[in-house]
Amino acid sequence: MEMDKIAIFDKISLLDNEFLNKPPAKDKWSIIQILHHLIQAEKATLNYIKKKTQSPEKLQKAGLIEKLKSLVLNYYLKSPKKWKAPAVVNTIPEQDNLENTIMIYNNNRNEWYSFLIQMPDDWARKKIFRHPITGRMDMHMTLDFLNLHAKRHFKQINSIMNDQFRITK
Repeated sequence: MEMDKIAIFDKISLLDNEFLNKPPAKDKWSIIQILHHLIQAEKATLNYIKKKTQSPEKLQKAGLIEKLKSLVLNYYLKSPKKWKAPAVVNTIPEQDNLENTIMIYNNNRNEWYSFLIQMPDDWARKKIFRHPITGRMDMHMTLDFLNLHAKRHFKQINSIMNDQFRITK
């Protein structure tokens, strides 16, 4: 996940803030807004997990049902099907600069890293996160979801860049 994030930052680092903040079409997110959506999704997920793990004895082990729901979610994340982002991760700024966006994203990832290295191993297969559509997931399923979610939006960023810089003859 971190390598994908670094790769997209490298790719967009030479673009100016005007381009990064310009939505490609009406009712579409700009590149900066997409990045802020990803930040919010990862932040909201971690906050939920931190809340749930305040009472780890209440966490139940994930089973086959959760695995099947996770596989369905992953299938949809890989498909071109679109759906509206939940309100909790849909409050994005109109504009920001790349440097600030990168700083926020990196701080959030550092918070994730700190949590994961301190997390007891026995929490990995517990129902630690509740996705708004598919329900409860263990940490492996949650990280798979976040990874595929980011890949989906990084593909969207690449598409915006390709559409903008396509040379027409």
